[in-house]
Formats: sequence, C-alpha cells, structure tokens
Amino acid sequence: MNVNSVALARTLFAVLVLWFVVPSHAVAGTVAFIDSSESLSFTDTTGRASGSCVSETCTVTVLAPQGYTLNNFSITVVWLDPGTTNVSDTLCGSFFGFPGQCSSTTTSLTLVFNSDGETPIGSFPGGTFFEDGTLQNTGTINWTSAVAGPVSDNIQFQSDVSDVPEPSSTLLLSGGLILLGLMLRRRWIACRGN
Repeated sequence: MNVNSVALARTLFAVLVLWFVVPSHAVAGTVAFIDSSESLSFTDTTGRASGSCVSETCTVTVLAPQGYTLNNFSITVVWLDPGTTNVSDTLCGSFFGFPGQCSSTTTSLTLVFNSDGETPIGSFPGGTFFEDGTLQNTGTINWTSAVAGPVSDNIQFQSDVSDVPEPSSTLLLSGGLILLGLMLRRRWIACRGN
C-alpha cells in the first residue's frame, strides 16, 4: 500500500467515525393535540413522539433527538371557552390544580392533555388563553446539543369551539325566528279577519 492509499483510508475512517458518533443537526417538528371532533387525538411530525388518547385525556412522550438533551420547555397551560371563565382544556394542568401531571427526564418530556373542562377558574393566571377553534401554538420544547446546537419542537392545540355557535350568532338567529313568527302571526290574523 502506498502512502496516498493509507492517507485516503485514514480519512475515510475518520469521516465514518464522525458520521456515526457526532449527532447530525436534528430537524424540529410539531406535536398537536386535536380536540375538534368526538374523539381526542394527537399528531406528530417529529417522528419521536408516542402515546395514546383515552376518553378525554392524551398522554404523549416526546423523545429528544439523538445526541440531544432537554434544555427547557414553555407551555400554555389552560384554555378557556370564549367569553367565559370556564376552563375547557388543560396541558400539564397540575400547575394550576387541574388534572394532568407532566414530567421530564434529560432525554424526554411527557405531556398530559386533558379535555374535561367546563370548570370556572375565576381569574386569569399567566398561561391562560381563549380557544378559538383554529390550530393554536401552545408551546415549545427546547433541546440542546454541545456539538450540533439547539433545536426546538412546537406544541399545538386545536379545540372544538368552532362547533359551538357564538352567543351573538345564536341571538341573531333567535331574533330572526321571533320576527318571522310575528310576521306570520300577523298575516294569519289578517287572513282570518277577512
């Protein structure tokens, strides 16, 4: 073997070692809790989340990308029904005394989503938002690696509030039906009098 072949073999070996030992830059993803139908579910684009939804509760564990550890996370905890102080949904709700104890290790975060609300909260602590029926951003999970730099996964939530008519829509519909009833009654009285 000549000197060039040995140098090439060493270089290839070093590249292969680095390829398998040094973590590649992780791709961020999204975990979304979907409460927009009769059954609660979750979606995952990270490829690192697993869990299940039973009745009104989802428990999902998100693993760190390979070579990463959990740095921190920030989460919106409580969602209220629009225009009320009624708690509709919680994520890691134990922070405020609601069901759902979230937990973490250095390489994972377990999220507990609970859609079992209608409890008045009375005040609006930090981390409280109104649900609006759209896919709402609700937090981030920040992972860190000494070699490859930070990466963040998103957490989202979609409520079923769009299925419930707004009070103003209900009031408008009721008013229209009452007006139509009065007009029909007036016509009926007029026809009966002739």
